[in-house]
Amino acid sequence: MNKVIVSLCTVFLVLGVIGNASATLYSYDFSAMGFSNGQILEGMVLDFSTFTSETGDLRYYSGYGGGIGTGYVWGGAADTYIDFSVAINEISFTAGDGAGDLDAFAVTLYDFGTGNPIGTWSTPQFGGPNEPEWYTLNILASNIGHALFDPGNSGVLPGVKGNKGGVVILDMSYTPVPEPSTFLLVGAGLVGIGILRKRFRK
Repeated sequence: MNKVIVSLCTVFLVLGVIGNASATLYSYDFSAMGFSNGQILEGMVLDFSTFTSETGDLRYYSGYGGGIGTGYVWGGAADTYIDFSVAINEISFTAGDGAGDLDAFAVTLYDFGTGNPIGTWSTPQFGGPNEPEWYTLNILASNIGHALFDPGNSGVLPGVKGNKGGVVILDMSYTPVPEPSTFLLVGAGLVGIGILRKRFRK
């Protein structure tokens, strides 16, 4: 009987550890994913994220560093939307255009479940002569369900559709929140093993 209980506790523990793997970092380098220039990516699903855009024409651009953005004729500065199927903690964007001009972008995050705004994070101006052409914005927030990427241009935040100088997203990463069931499985396994250890000591 004790062997059966030990086996069950071990199974719970292993399942919990496997489930906890969902808390790992998911990272995408769009320039290394095999997309062709101008390829339509509207509705693209990558793991827990779905990508759409304000204008319905999200595409991959091999120029400007290789990234995703809107406006088939370069210059569109429409928003890109990322919806998450699970709550996430922390998110990071690297964006720019490599064109030698001043740029900026902003990201607005919304709560998973309620859709309430969490906040907006904006970059300073970057780019220009002798300056880095790409900027990485790391955001430490929790329970994120939706992100709005606003490709602000030439330091104007927020950017608006039709303005020139929008940027593309080169890289994006995020960390999913472990599901409560994961913690329950790990907890059940550890408690069960602890109880059995006490019995064996008697």
